[in-house]
Amino acid sequence: MTDSRGNPLEGASVTVKGTTTGVVTNKSGNYSITAEIRQVLVFTYAGTLSREESVGKEGVINITLQENPASLENVVVVGYGTQRKVNLSGAVAQVSGKELANVRCLT
Repeated sequence: MTDSRGNPLEGASVTVKGTTTGVVTNKSGNYSITAEIRQVLVFTYAGTLSREESVGKEGVINITLQENPASLENVVVVGYGTQRKVNLSGAVAQVSGKELANVRCLT
């Protein structure tokens, strides 16, 4: 799975529509999922338009997801700094350096 520039999409979701069966793409954008012919696969990734494809007899479905700028227009990421709670809406967490040092990287 790639984006519109041909870059692999790591961490994209591939699910069988109407089921709980799903996988996540690897760093090369590859995935492996078991589905029957005529079932529909749903491909999603943050900041892109989702896409659905029916499973046929072919063994590989290569997908390119197109960017969806509207999906990120209201997202603001703050990497550092402080905010007063009165100015916030949503979830906020404070993490110490010690906690970050104990996080395992799953790459």
